[in-house]
Amino acid sequence: MAMLVAKRGARPSDIKITIRKAQKSITFSTGFFRKHNINVDNTKFLRLGYDDVTKEIGFEFLKSDDKSGEALKIAFSKPGTSGSCPINPIIIQFDVKIDDIAGVYNEKAISGPDKIEGFSKNGFALKIAKRDKK
Repeated sequence: MAMLVAKRGARPSDIKITIRKAQKSITFSTGFFRKHNINVDNTKFLRLGYDDVTKEIGFEFLKSDDKSGEALKIAFSKPGTSGSCPINPIIIQFDVKIDDIAGVYNEKAISGPDKIEGFSKNGFALKIAKRDKK
């Protein structure tokens, strides 16, 4: 068996996504970015969607704003850490109540990256029914 190198500053981070009621924001943990190999230096925008039938929130990460009016800027707390953006487009456009989507989405509530018909070739989905309400 080959010996692996321990990296300086390595630490565990939960794989989760949080929708906060007070801030009306969606936050992606550092662990989520690490698990899915999302390069936060290149990924600056997020696109959101909603499926009223399955009660799922879809999202995909974008490298740039395509000027379609769909890209939301991701604010990172500092390079290589968690990132967040407003969840208002889902609340306003689809008339979803923040109480119905707020909470913590752990791995069991997150699917993807997968093709989401009519939305993304490489998107993720949050299963609202499987969230931990907080």
